[in-house]
Amino acid sequence: MGMKKTPSTTIPTASATVPIFNFRNKSCEILAGAIDRLSPKARLVASLYYFEELTMKEIGVILSVKESRVSQIHSKAMLQLRQDLEESAIDSVTRDECH
Repeated sequence: MGMKKTPSTTIPTASATVPIFNFRNKSCEILAGAIDRLSPKARLVASLYYFEELTMKEIGVILSVKESRVSQIHSKAMLQLRQDLEESAIDSVTRDECH
């Protein structure tokens, strides 16, 4: 006589979702760290562009630089973020494999 499946046995418990939340928190921490390593001007450009949704031309007016310079700052910042995030992902995988 096997056990009957009840709804409570098919619903994931809170502990089953913890790794998902830990992954998200860890990802947010990694991203925040990478953003913190940007120069103040690069952080400002990224903030104005992505959060305030200003155009590069508008950001140029605020920073008293040409639109092309804003584009350069933005491109350099995105490249740095990408590299930092890739390095963090590699470091994270290496640490996880060792433990």
